Amino acid sequence: MYITRLGFSVSPFPASMPNPKALSLHTIRSLDIGCASDIISYLDKLSLVDGIQADWDSFEHDEETQSGSVRVVLGRPTTRKQVSMVSWSYEALDDPDNAESLPIPVDYRTETVGALTPAQREKFWNCVNDEVEPFQVLDALLERFGLTPTEHDEADVFTLRQVLALDWYRNFPTLDAAERALDSKPDLTDVVLGQVTLMASRCGLEGEEYELFDVFVIHDR
Repeated sequence: MYITRLGFSVSPFPASMPNPKALSLHTIRSLDIGCASDIISYLDKLSLVDGIQADWDSFEHDEETQSGSVRVVLGRPTTRKQVSMVSWSYEALDDPDNAESLPIPVDYRTETVGALTPAQREKFWNCVNDEVEPFQVLDALLERFGLTPTEHDEADVFTLRQVLALDWYRNFPTLDAAERALDSKPDLTDVVLGQVTLMASRCGLEGEEYELFDVFVIHDR
């Protein structure tokens, strides 16, 4: 099990870094952060490289939920001190050990993120009308926003189906709750159409800030 979310509420990093800063799942996994002691080791390393000092009296960690937080202070003789809250948590849907990995664009890069297993994905799509083609609907909506849809290949179709299923599962507090909801075999066709509409809206309103913009829309760099 890995910690799947790790971020700084106020980034104590250079101005070129996002604020707040959240490490990608790919980065967290590469750092091999899986428990409280790994968090401590990571912050100790940051104190040597970036001058970040943890306020260990504020350290909190729940082993059962794999979540916690600690205050950190960035203070060098030549810089203004900044106080930040580092927080972390575990999300089963993102656990690389229990999920199929899926490459999707994040912040203009391609990161491998944890996603649903094939069985979980298909359980969702079995509740959606087979005649619904999400990309056809998405493309039509993008055109209404004045955007030009890309030509989609099989990888794009797979990505969209995976992302839509993952988004639905995230609406539940636990995986078990989501599985029980699917056991009743609800008709999720309208849900998918709503999700696709939201995706198109985000492309139109946020532009390239939306992480899947590169997959859905032709644009000039």
